[in-house]
Amino acid sequence: MISCGAQWDEQFTNNTNGIYSIRTKGEMHHRLGSLLPTEGENPKYAQVYMYDGDELVNVQLQNWRELDREVLQLLNGLLRRHNPYALAFKTAAQRMLVDPTAKLHIRMVDPTTQDPRRYNRPVVNEIAGIIIGDELGDTELKASRDIIVERNMPDVQGVRGFQRISELHPSYFALCYPFILLYGEQGWHTGIPLSRIEIQANPNLNAHCCDNIAPLAPDNEDEPQVDLDGDEDEIQRGVGGSIRVSQAQFYNCHLQRRAEFSPFLWAGRLLQEMIIDAWICVEANRLNFQRSNQVKLRADCYSGLEDAVAGGLEDDVQRLDKQIILASTFIGGPRHMRQQYQDAMAICRHFGKPDFFITFTCNPNWDEIREALLPGQQPHHAPQVICRVFHLKLHALLDDLTKRDVLGKIKAYVYVIEFQKRGLPHAHILLILDDDHKITSVEDIDRCISAELPNPDTDPTLFRIVKQNMIHSCIPQRCGPIVNNKCKKRYPRAWVQETVWNEDGYPIYRRRNNGRTTEIGRRVVDNRSIVPYNPYLSKRYNAHINVEVCLLLNNTYMKVCCSV
Repeated sequence: MISCGAQWDEQFTNNTNGIYSIRTKGEMHHRLGSLLPTEGENPKYAQVYMYDGDELVNVQLQNWRELDREVLQLLNGLLRRHNPYALAFKTAAQRMLVDPTAKLHIRMVDPTTQDPRRYNRPVVNEIAGIIIGDELGDTELKASRDIIVERNMPDVQGVRGFQRISELHPSYFALCYPFILLYGEQGWHTGIPLSRIEIQANPNLNAHCCDNIAPLAPDNEDEPQVDLDGDEDEIQRGVGGSIRVSQAQFYNCHLQRRAEFSPFLWAGRLLQEMIIDAWICVEANRLNFQRSNQVKLRADCYSGLEDAVAGGLEDDVQRLDKQIILASTFIGGPRHMRQQYQDAMAICRHFGKPDFFITFTCNPNWDEIREALLPGQQPHHAPQVICRVFHLKLHALLDDLTKRDVLGKIKAYVYVIEFQKRGLPHAHILLILDDDHKITSVEDIDRCISAELPNPDTDPTLFRIVKQNMIHSCIPQRCGPIVNNKCKKRYPRAWVQETVWNEDGYPIYRRRNNGRTTEIGRRVVDNRSIVPYNPYLSKRYNAHINVEVCLLLNNTYMKVCCSV
């Protein structure tokens, strides 16, 4: 019903090969138009629901000619019967037929004036009201947190006839995804309490009971209510003592799989867009907190004008009075990134240079992921499942490395988590060995790392895992052009009979010409295309786990992990 404004990366969003993923750049926003389109233009978005029957389908086909008429009639029937927003537009259209000259508005109300404990399906009079005449003045229109849809709207921020919908409004998601939230279920708002919070006794929640909903009562009033969580007088509080549900908590709750049906989890590819939209809402809210609390964050105590210019914070001195300083606790901000980098460098300065550099990539074909999918789903339909399983696997890998000493006794480690362009998470890990377990010879390297195909007769399981996960494919988009039969990653490598301790910090791993080959599609590969791996870790986790030895402090592996 509302437009989606974002800079989509077409290279990945429209990719038909491999795992489907969505990537957007910059800001994401949604706009809602007026009741009637601008003269000379076709109705768009919610404006089409001012029509009915075949006329509605004809208007939709004018915008998208490749759509199927029967499918449109089925979907429009669902919205007309169940969606309160579509019903509100239909009611407005009927009023305009009675009096075409009437000044008419649709007001989508803010439900913080209702009881946020109630999660019943909203009815039309709870989420929208039809206002006839000049009942709303300009002052009230500007001050209200409700969404006011006028008959004709002026230009707003250079966009003809559209207004921007705040991500704080509870109707934000219901208007953007009307078929997922078919009954107009309200989204997050600032009045949702945590458990054990007395709503009516707490004026900060600004909540009152609805007149048309009966008060809650226990299922059996004769039985005493047992507090299963402990002290009934104990009040649950969130981070910083909050008594309200945050945006992140609200969206995380709806992404959990439960016994009842969840339209979010069955949304297919649309779920990725919804997750991105939810994350942008959360990030925008956090940025707004940083912007509104500069005094509490003591931004005036940060670097002065001279330090700001000298440190590259701002080249134009005239703009320094408008600078918004993000706290170091804001994840992803420049101060947070510098702090993480300095902490990593301090660890290396105290414990010494790293000895191993490990890249651990999620495998979407893990049994744990496949078993958690709903019927008919593919892994890219459930990115929340992929992230949870990877999180568990990563911590299991760290336990193997740091507690079970798979590669030797570890005295310090640093790791960072990234997301690939295909949407899969992966981690970069730096390990610093104890002085008694340092790599001192090529024999130590060969005991930990292999760059050859395993014997398919003696270990067929490891051979299958290496074939699926540890063969380098020279893809031009990732590896650049092929020069002298090699990509920029220097694959395929040269034959090497024995591991060489190279002076520049990169050891040359053993790649013997032993006649072992395998087929990947139509391509025959041998040991020259194998990415270095540890046999035990690869066999245990069935994933791409690239293990490299760091021989010098100034090699690229240190920069990759500490600069992220």
